[in-house]
Amino acid sequence: MKVNLIFSLILLFAVACTSTTKEKESIRTEEELLTLIKGWSKPDSLKKPEVMKNYTEALDEFLLNYPESPEHENFLFLAANNAANMGNYEDAAYKYARFSEKYPTSKSHAESLIAAGWYYNNNIHNLDSARKYYEIFIITYPDHSYFESITIELANLGKTPEEMLDAVKQQDSLQ
Repeated sequence: MKVNLIFSLILLFAVACTSTTKEKESIRTEEELLTLIKGWSKPDSLKKPEVMKNYTEALDEFLLNYPESPEHENFLFLAANNAANMGNYEDAAYKYARFSEKYPTSKSHAESLIAAGWYYNNNIHNLDSARKYYEIFIITYPDHSYFESITIELANLGKTPEEMLDAVKQQDSLQ
């Protein structure tokens, strides 16, 4: 019995050491990931499902392991767009929201707020999160070309198309 216990502990230790070594070996360098991501980002390449899967995994790995890289801002926005294009709306909303919070001075900040609000509202139906990102957009970008559209979207959060049509008819009858 004692021998079995000792043997089990030795086996458990060996497995634990092996899995840790394999995990450390699986982390690719920043340069390796940059090369892969840039190589796969050609429009024709991304039409292939296997390439799109590898591209997505490489982007996510890069974002997780290299948050201080100068490429992080661009890759986070690409990853959000990629998630949206693949129909993974929860991941897209999360990444657009994270982008808007991490890069408030980015040229893509307004777009990330709109996209986060859109996916939270129309695909995930999380009205509180949609409201949050739409309100930040309205406060931050009062002169933006989408300001009026987002104001209308915000005013109609949670309403069915029929309710929105009734509101328009009612407003028209008042004029």
